[in-house]
Amino acid sequence: MITDLRLFRILNSKGEGSVKILLKTDSGSFSASVPSGTSKGSNEAKELDFEKVRKAFPKLRQKMIGMQEDSEKMDSLLINSDDTKNFSKIGGNLSLALSMAAARAQSRGELWKLHGLSETQRFPLPLGNVVG
Repeated sequence: MITDLRLFRILNSKGEGSVKILLKTDSGSFSASVPSGTSKGSNEAKELDFEKVRKAFPKLRQKMIGMQEDSEKMDSLLINSDDTKNFSKIGGNLSLALSMAAARAQSRGELWKLHGLSETQRFPLPLGNVVG
């Protein structure tokens, strides 16, 4: 169960403000940050500046505290809370950080467990030609 959510302003590699979420649950703390890209397409989710994100965050926080760590339910809540096609009300940067933090919490920090891989399966090991 989500027990607390915190919002932080962090700096990206260009020194510009970005969003970081810390999601606390009964089983631990999980975080996610969202970089801001330089080239933005017309169909991308809208990135809001940090001040607008900070104003949208308290209502979302109130709805999410007490929820189970379920990334699909979190995504549905975010979509319904924004009610626009490009997240122009709450910001794509805030919604992505919340969604990623919820997915990490649901998988206890091991995202590969969310969709299909079992513990007996392993990722392939990379091979390379060292001596040519």
